[in-house]
Amino acid sequence: MEKHAEAQLSAIAMLRAKPHKSRFAQPIDFMRDEHMRQRALCGPPDDMAIAGRLDTDAVAAAFDFLNADFGLHVLDEEEYLFPLLRRQLPADEYLADVLDQLTAEHARDRDVAYSVVESLQKASKEQAPEPHVAMLQ
Repeated sequence: MEKHAEAQLSAIAMLRAKPHKSRFAQPIDFMRDEHMRQRALCGPPDDMAIAGRLDTDAVAAAFDFLNADFGLHVLDEEEYLFPLLRRQLPADEYLADVLDQLTAEHARDRDVAYSVVESLQKASKEQAPEPHVAMLQ
């Protein structure tokens, strides 16, 4: 299999992979895995743009991830992780600035997620599922 095709299949598999419940007992590992899934999201759209055609498996995996998992990930960080860090770590202006920056990035990420979903819907010949607005907010 061509290296490029193998990378595409690997990215799709990562996007579709759901964490095993045992991963929740290791929150740092869980968050690392979730961020790796976000990184995997970047490859297929670029590959499709370069190839000039849609990969229906990649489109489906991106829709599934953006419509469900991405929103939950952001919610977990905003509602649980960031407040916990603010409470547990010593008062540190730099840390507060970093967390504020990450919160602002999440707002931009939601806008980008909407844009990606809309673009893939427009480009797709098939009717793609509508984004779950509640999950992306």
